[in-house]
Amino acid sequence: MSSPSPLEGAAPHIRSLLTTLHKQSTTQESAITDADFESRTFDDVMRDKFIALDEDKSQYLYQLCRIINAKTVVEAGTSFGVSTIYLALAVSANVAATGGTGRVIATENEPTKAAKARDNWAQCGDVVTNVIDLREGDLRETLKRDVEAVDLLLLDIWTPMALPTLKLILPHMRHGAVVVADNTISAAEKYKELLDFMGDPSTGSNMSERAQDWVHGMRTQNSDWEYVLWDDETNRMLVEQYFPWFLQTYDSLPKEILRADVVRNFYMYLFGGMYADVDTEALRPVAPLFAGHETALAAHQDILSSAPSFQRATVQRAFLGRMARTVDILSSAAVPNGWMASPPGHPFWLLPVLNVIEHPEGTGDGSVEGLTGPGALSLMIKKYWDNFKDNSLREHACKTIQRRQSSWQLFCDESELAMGAHMQDALVLLPEKQIYPFSWVDDANNASVCQAAWENPTFDPEEYSTEFRYPILLTTWHLIFATVVTQVLARTTTFLDGRKNIEMSSRLYARTMVPIGLLYSGSLVFGNIVYLYLNISFIQMLKAAGPVVTLLVSWSWGVATPSMEVLINILIITCSVGLAVSGEIQFSLLGIFYQMASLVCDANRLVMMQILLSEDGQKMDPLVSLYYTAPVCAVMNSIIAWNTELRDFHWSVVPNTGYLTLLANAVVGFMLNVSIFVLIGKTSGLTTTLVSIPKNILLIVASVVLWHTHSVAKNILPLGSAKQDEPLPPSQDPFYTPDEDWEASEPGTILKTRSVTIGSIIKLPTPLQSAHQLLYRTTDAQNQPSYAVTTVLIPINAQFDRLLSYQVAYDSPNPDCSPSYTIQFGAPTAADDPVLELSILAEPFMLAGIPVSIPDYEGIESSYTVGTQAAYGVLDSLRAVLNSTKITGIQSNATTTLFGYSGGASASEWAGELQSSYAPDVKIAGAAIGGLPVNVTEAFPIMDGTSNSGLLVGGLNGIANAFPPIAEYIEEHLKPEFKSEFDLAMTMCAASVFNSSDGYVPQLADKNISAFFDNGWAVVSEFAELLDPVWVMGQHGVPEFPMFVFQGTADTTVGSLGNATELVQQYCNDGAIIHYAQVAGADHIPALFRGFPRAQAFLMDIYNGVAPDKCTDTEVLII
Repeated sequence: MSSPSPLEGAAPHIRSLLTTLHKQSTTQESAITDADFESRTFDDVMRDKFIALDEDKSQYLYQLCRIINAKTVVEAGTSFGVSTIYLALAVSANVAATGGTGRVIATENEPTKAAKARDNWAQCGDVVTNVIDLREGDLRETLKRDVEAVDLLLLDIWTPMALPTLKLILPHMRHGAVVVADNTISAAEKYKELLDFMGDPSTGSNMSERAQDWVHGMRTQNSDWEYVLWDDETNRMLVEQYFPWFLQTYDSLPKEILRADVVRNFYMYLFGGMYADVDTEALRPVAPLFAGHETALAAHQDILSSAPSFQRATVQRAFLGRMARTVDILSSAAVPNGWMASPPGHPFWLLPVLNVIEHPEGTGDGSVEGLTGPGALSLMIKKYWDNFKDNSLREHACKTIQRRQSSWQLFCDESELAMGAHMQDALVLLPEKQIYPFSWVDDANNASVCQAAWENPTFDPEEYSTEFRYPILLTTWHLIFATVVTQVLARTTTFLDGRKNIEMSSRLYARTMVPIGLLYSGSLVFGNIVYLYLNISFIQMLKAAGPVVTLLVSWSWGVATPSMEVLINILIITCSVGLAVSGEIQFSLLGIFYQMASLVCDANRLVMMQILLSEDGQKMDPLVSLYYTAPVCAVMNSIIAWNTELRDFHWSVVPNTGYLTLLANAVVGFMLNVSIFVLIGKTSGLTTTLVSIPKNILLIVASVVLWHTHSVAKNILPLGSAKQDEPLPPSQDPFYTPDEDWEASEPGTILKTRSVTIGSIIKLPTPLQSAHQLLYRTTDAQNQPSYAVTTVLIPINAQFDRLLSYQVAYDSPNPDCSPSYTIQFGAPTAADDPVLELSILAEPFMLAGIPVSIPDYEGIESSYTVGTQAAYGVLDSLRAVLNSTKITGIQSNATTTLFGYSGGASASEWAGELQSSYAPDVKIAGAAIGGLPVNVTEAFPIMDGTSNSGLLVGGLNGIANAFPPIAEYIEEHLKPEFKSEFDLAMTMCAASVFNSSDGYVPQLADKNISAFFDNGWAVVSEFAELLDPVWVMGQHGVPEFPMFVFQGTADTTVGSLGNATELVQQYCNDGAIIHYAQVAGADHIPALFRGFPRAQAFLMDIYNGVAPDKCTDTEVLII
């Protein structure tokens, strides 16, 4: 039983025509004999023959086009148009099914065949003729124009023409495009060059597996970029067509690498965009490299057929990357040419080309490659900086070329030269490690690997990094080495004969060696992990607390007697360490936890060893102790490593790190362990920790001198001081002021961008890939254009299809307390409360790879407690972030959730109310909020005179910032004697974690705020009509996304629990989906920490596609 024809749905007259044409083709083909070719060429014989692609092959082509949804097809060799009909029917069907436009570019050199093809197509009707673009003549010329985004190439042509056709079309084929060639088996010998080309990894058509991974990574992470691949032949075609004055020099270059090096400059000049060697991988989007540079990189494709139609900015910036670990920025290896980016027409790219003409003997490092490679490029950078800072480069380059060919005017006509006189042609050398994180590394296949992206190494760090980032495995290697050495010594020397005097039973081994091994493993594992979070100098400072910990453990074990003198010494050491830590700028709570855990484990281990090595214990000697403990520790660590690091470990890390380095590391570790055992046996565990302090000081000095860590004098001399560089506060930072005409932009429009360093005194535990700030257009409380800033944190393992908008409770009418400022590296510690909140509550989401956006939702006016403005600030920040793919990498359709507590919950809730009316285009998947201030009006008399009464002053200042009439009213009725206290909220932030008295809230605690005014709380009632719509929730709409709401039953900060319960019930009655939980007996802050795990789980379910479908009954959390 035969299969049905794929053309069953085609019109009957088309099916009938195809049947007839296939019969004609079969008849003519069978009449051709070998004798026809004895006196005539193949071309002559076939010129008048109407031979079509076989019917089964044609049907296969139709099915293939439908499967891959091909909409642009090139057919090399149309003949009389039979296969073209199949292709046209498939393309038309694809367009009808999925939209867009379609085209079949047909080629035919014989006029008679072309005419017959047109006649056949006309009989089919518009469904065929509307999508066919017939190119008559030599396809090597006809296919040079208007060929883009090809999905399928059919090579049914004279075999010597197949390879040139493929090379011509290959740069214009989409990723995943298909090449079909007929008769490759029967004419295998004639197709040899084509098949060899397809199998050559360097062409990209059949790359090695590793090269395919590199290219796939680049294309996946930069999916909105057009991808084009060139070879030596297409490179020459480009030179011949657009830069004929260089063709003679190009042909004289003796090596393909030289031609490839020089021609990339032409691609940058002609097309713009980004060039990357095939061995360049990107694990993150590359577009953020250009954030803040306000540059367009690519021209429209019509530059190929005529003059460019794009418009350029007043500043043209070309980009190159610096090689890391290079002292001299302009050394021969400092600026490789494996990656570059530029707008079209940038004149810098003509300098390396002119250099090849003027210095054919070679420059740079003296090698032949110095003629076109990094050495020559570095010299051209220096030449550019030395000679063309006055914008004369374009005129110089153009006139130099026009002396060789007067007619050449590509970006060099009079209008361009006139424009160039008023345009800055800038060259940007991106900071080291943004493009080339490490020196060139030869992999196992002897291919140089150079990766490109931003902020962090883009290549797989487990496979290529020269850093050994496996602390547990490193520890295990130390212990295995110690085990092997002690076993060898026991069998070949007398060093360990002392073990014969030890009666080591299995019971004794389990009670002594196993606990010591566990503690030793814990100490080493924690102690090595900490290096991923803190720098060397800070770690050594924390280790200075070791004697304190060891002494306390010694007291608890009874091996030391407490005394007042020792206690005073402990306090001095503790205070010194505390002061040193306060001056450290790379602070991480998680890092400190790991270090302190290491100290506790080590202190217990040292005390247990002291007992074993003493007369009261087993009186072991140091080597014997290591002989027994090292195997236990090795086994323990191996188990840990097996379940953690070993799964991701790649053996290529070992040679990259260096065999000798790892061996020396293990030898030094062994010697250190032996010396520790000796010292403990002669003295005590406490002495061991005390004598380590000089070593720590030396390590601090070495850290600063050799690795340039950010230690300051205050770290080494605790009683000193050192001022760190501080970012400008928003009131002084020009970034917070948009450029002219910003008001005309749509809400959510990105007005400015920049990269920032997150730090403050508290460093987020999760390492960040990058951090960005977006100045965006929003709306104020009076529905007038306004602007705000959001900070976007990209974790190291970012999942760009997810986004969390975290509304921090910064509770301040002072714009200089906005989180975009307070979380920056170097910001003062007076506003560290939001930073601590982020470091604890945002941490689980960032560990899961979820990017976090932190908007200054109060706006530039800092309209604290104005609910509508907070809603606009949140929603417009989401618009900005979801449109920032080229800056942050976050996808425009990322699953988006909200989280906030207290003031942050207020902003999130108001965003939920107003999302459907103000920003229906912003899709929010869910939200978790708690500590909800439902009715600010009611909160005033409740909070007055309490520890949080200062928030009332903040709220009044906030509404005064938003509504001038209220500001005037407050000024009129504020008693003069209270003005300085009332103004505290405008000069201080809410609170500080590290100074309980720093902040306007503690300063105004327990104050009777109503007494500040001559008419008490009249301002609230007087402006009730204005304030209720921005202070009372539930009036503007119903959240259209699932929410988790949690509230403490004893919360005295945000008003009545009943308000939250009534709001939830109101929303549920109106069709909202809410999971409501009450935290039993919890006040405001305890409710946060007890309810947060449920909130986190709720949001993670949302990300994983699990969401409630109805409101739930109130759940009482008793935690």
